[in-house]
Amino acid sequence: MKKIIYLIFILLFAMNFMSCKKHIKLTFSDYEIVKQNNDYTLIEMKIRNEKILNRLKSEKDISLTFKLNNRLYVAKGNEIVKSSVPVDCDYFFPTDDAGNVVFFDDKLFLYKIYGR
Repeated sequence: MKKIIYLIFILLFAMNFMSCKKHIKLTFSDYEIVKQNNDYTLIEMKIRNEKILNRLKSEKDISLTFKLNNRLYVAKGNEIVKSSVPVDCDYFFPTDDAGNVVFFDDKLFLYKIYGR
């Protein structure tokens, strides 16, 4: 039974990234939380790892995973002018209409998706 549950978890986790062509797994040393709301609805993140920062600045349609308070979160890009939010993720970050990540003062802004 445990093997079946584990396989289902792996399948669902893999399906989560199918809509994004590229994925980056951030470790604690890769980023710094500059500011966050008490309810975690907005997180300002500074990317410390230059290699990852360059990937975020040069690649399109990318997703991220990061840990916060011992929980794994998924963030995907979302075009700034869209009123909808991406599916299968906990947070989204702004992108332009070409899929490039938009930074504000060299910080990545992550917005919590309610109900997830």
